[in-house]
Parts: sequence; structure tokens; C-alpha cells
Amino acid sequence: MTVPKYPARRSSVAAYFEQAIERCGRTQAEIAEALGYDQPNIISMFKSGRTKVPVETIPKLAELLGVSELYFLKLA
Repeated sequence: MTVPKYPARRSSVAAYFEQAIERCGRTQAEIAEALGYDQPNIISMFKSGRTKVPVETIPKLAELLGVSELYFLKLA
């Protein structure tokens, strides 16, 4: 008998991040570049919850996405 595999539940940070990206008007590549990441796929990893958003990047992310830094930090 095989055990079904369920996808990992996304954190509220990942869900908030995904919604903020959709509203901000910037591409994932633009956001990654502004944060100093070489590969834009890190943004996809944040959105999916596969990788945690580093707390130290939240102030810059909040600025780029036009969201509340305080709220974003509280979620994290």
C-alpha cells in the first residue's frame, strides 16, 4: 500500500509574498536583481514556501513590493 504524498502547506508569509508580487507590477527577475540575487528562481521558491524569506531581506522586499514592512516582519 502506498501512502499518498501531500504538498507542503504554504506559510502565511509565502501567500502574502505571492499576493504582494502580483499587485506590485514588478517581475520576479526585477525583484531578485534588486535584492542582489543572481537567479530569479529564488523568488519562485519564496512564493511557493519551499524557501523561507530571510528576515534581513524583508525591509527591502517591503519597499520593492509597496507593502507594510511591519506587517511583513510580523508574519515572518
